[in-house]
Amino acid sequence: MDAQRALLDSLMGFNRDGDRPEEDVTDFRHPRVCKRWLCGLCPRELFQNTRLDSGACTLLHLPELRVAYEKENKRDFGYERDLTHELSRMLAEVEKKIAKGQKRLDEDTGDGEARNQVLQLTHEIQESVKQAEKKTEDGQVDESLELLKQEKVGGNGGREKRETREGSEGVTSEEIETSVPAQIY
Repeated sequence: MDAQRALLDSLMGFNRDGDRPEEDVTDFRHPRVCKRWLCGLCPRELFQNTRLDSGACTLLHLPELRVAYEKENKRDFGYERDLTHELSRMLAEVEKKIAKGQKRLDEDTGDGEARNQVLQLTHEIQESVKQAEKKTEDGQVDESLELLKQEKVGGNGGREKRETREGSEGVTSEEIETSVPAQIY
């Protein structure tokens, strides 16, 4: 019920039935009027459906009050300063989140050399598996099995040395063997 009332209020105004004239807002200085929106930008509207979404603005955004504010703009009400302060606070918050994410990213990619070696080894194993599958399709089953055995033993161009080096960094040769699809054995 409250959601429906809020929807009607946003579409038709608070005094949509005309039975509460005391709730009509005719002055832009009224506490229910969004002062940031009067300045031209309501941050709550700007960041809807983003990670910074802080919900819909509960204050009034009435175009006729904006026109009245712009006519009275000769006086300083301090609304622009409030908007600038709010935007600066939001900017600092976002920059802090970006710095935190960048730090986490730098920590995650810090061991790039080991990761590159694992990726290269995985690529070589996948190539050998493709060659073995091709030989199997061509009817050369014995040669395909021999190729897979060589890959498993590590007799393919110093791959065994790389496996032991990577094994000391947290990736064992058994883990690499199990990463090859089981249906090819």
